[in-house]
Amino acid sequence: MKSSNSSGFTQFFYRSRSTVLITLFVASGKQGHFHSLETILQTIPNRIVSRTTIKNILDEGVEQKFFLKTIDETDNRRRVYQLNTNLEPEIINWVKRQQRIFDLNID
Repeated sequence: MKSSNSSGFTQFFYRSRSTVLITLFVASGKQGHFHSLETILQTIPNRIVSRTTIKNILDEGVEQKFFLKTIDETDNRRRVYQLNTNLEPEIINWVKRQQRIFDLNID
């Protein structure tokens, strides 16, 4: 999807169904409960998105500073991903657009 006001994030986000899925999954993480590669692999079946694709999306998101990769607070061996806080308004706006499009009443 192209838009006249597309940001680098918008282009990244809409690149593929897999990118949307992984980005929304990463964005669903909360302080103390961010998602690691292993968590994502356990949740999303390989037939939907392959391990390599997930890893490439995460790496590209980190490289472009859309995702932050940090050490897990509870396990120093794990690396967890979170959405860059600057992008939270874009995800919230996306959710609101989906609600309007599909006429959903979700809070």
